[in-house]
Amino acid sequence: MNKFSVTTLPLCAAVIAAGGKGLRMGGKLRKQFIEIGGKSLLRHSLDLFLGLEEIVRIVVVLPEDTLEEFRGSLAPSEKEIILAVAGGETRQQSVYNGLTPLDPATVRVVAIHDAARPLVSPTVVRETLRVAASGMGALAACRVRDTVKRADNKLISG
Repeated sequence: MNKFSVTTLPLCAAVIAAGGKGLRMGGKLRKQFIEIGGKSLLRHSLDLFLGLEEIVRIVVVLPEDTLEEFRGSLAPSEKEIILAVAGGETRQQSVYNGLTPLDPATVRVVAIHDAARPLVSPTVVRETLRVAASGMGALAACRVRDTVKRADNKLISG
């Protein structure tokens, strides 16, 4: 049985990595802004973390040229919890940029989430936060349900 409940979890933050260019997707729209069910992938992720009472700060890491538009799209109440920062040249730099504004005296656990993975459940996030709060760190994962193939020179090798 977990020793943490929602009410006993330390204050948590989320860094939502949405700074990518989405080059593998092709097309003109970056994947974090693609809409599913009338909302962008990024908005689905935001709504997830906004709905978790233990999350006291959300830092969204975005391409620099989208920051102003994103900030303008936030409701006044969202601006109190959501901070947008520019991403870096690499994913590692972008996550670092997202962690930098967090106050370690206030926030004890940080969830780092990929905006292009919007369908994670609140239960999975909370369980991951509970394990991370034990001081060990945590990573949420699920079994692959599809066939995964490795290719060399366009031929399946495994």
